[in-house]
Amino acid sequence: LACGTLSGSVSIWDVRTQKVRHTLSATAGVVSLQWCFPREHNVMCGALDGSVTLWDTRSGGVVRHWRAHSDQVLAIDVLEDRGVFVTGSADQTVRIFSL
Repeated sequence: LACGTLSGSVSIWDVRTQKVRHTLSATAGVVSLQWCFPREHNVMCGALDGSVTLWDTRSGGVVRHWRAHSDQVLAIDVLEDRGVFVTGSADQTVRIFSL
């Protein structure tokens, strides 16, 4: 389970133990989260500053960071089988990125 906040933190919860496994620090407030299937240990976070961060939830480390938009990222969809993800933003653009 992942929960993002407008203050820029993302909590990764272990549902079985009901404890926080990691607390991640995003570059800005988090407005969208998307798990990356079938790699269930990765989550993408879209932020108020237009950035997207791919996190490894096992280690709590950043896998990759993109400067995606000029305004907040409102939506993320991962097409793992095609090796891309798509973002939608308040800057009125939709962009496609390689994983």
